[in-house]
Amino acid sequence: MDYSFNLPSDDLGPVLAIGLTTVCFLITWFVGFSPKLKASLIAQFGEEKGKARQIVFHKLLGVLFLGIVPTIAFFILVPNAFNYLGLGFQNTSLSLLYIGGLMCLLSPLMIHSSKQKEGQAMYPPLRLQIWTPKYLVFDALVWALYLFAYEILFRGLLLFSCVEAWGVYPAIVINIALYACTHIPKGGQESFGAIPLGILFCLMTLHTGTIWAAFVIHFLMAFVNDLLHIYQNDEMGFAWQKQKTPQKI
Repeated sequence: MDYSFNLPSDDLGPVLAIGLTTVCFLITWFVGFSPKLKASLIAQFGEEKGKARQIVFHKLLGVLFLGIVPTIAFFILVPNAFNYLGLGFQNTSLSLLYIGGLMCLLSPLMIHSSKQKEGQAMYPPLRLQIWTPKYLVFDALVWALYLFAYEILFRGLLLFSCVEAWGVYPAIVINIALYACTHIPKGGQESFGAIPLGILFCLMTLHTGTIWAAFVIHFLMAFVNDLLHIYQNDEMGFAWQKQKTPQKI
């Protein structure tokens, strides 16, 4: 069979997005969770503080490679790159409706999950014993930055460029395939759970024309999930619950 290796101009955006999603996630994961980095941080700061610093480093690395690098690459190589970011403010009321409705549906599941020992061993990623207001604000800020970059890549550049080139259904399938695979390190439950959630995120994004609903829901899920697990975990607590000396990150 004869194959053409010429890349049509309409395919540049989605091909670039798929490639960047794959490579940038791999860099973020394997560099951020490098055993050598972990050993170095633990040796320098102690086990608990060293692990906390590695989690923060991983999230900030994600801001760079999941958000900043792909966005710059798109603006350099792809015409009308801003249209793929999904940062418009149209359909605000619809976005708020999605946020409120989906959080109402997800909250009972999150409360149930926070009571399970498996979840308590994983969340919150920052394994601090005493959580002061300062640490809670820091945790929220790190999640917000990381997930904003994450949504720009997945529900922005990747989704919108694939829809424009290949249509809605191929774009959603590609998005969900990559999104589910990024959750494999967190186990089967989250990997399979990423499929229906990812579909909802894609549909909301396409319906509203923006990434804001997906970003806000993703952030609320992450941060509220941390709060619930702190509350449920016998080895952790909020500063106003347990009178212990706060630990510095």
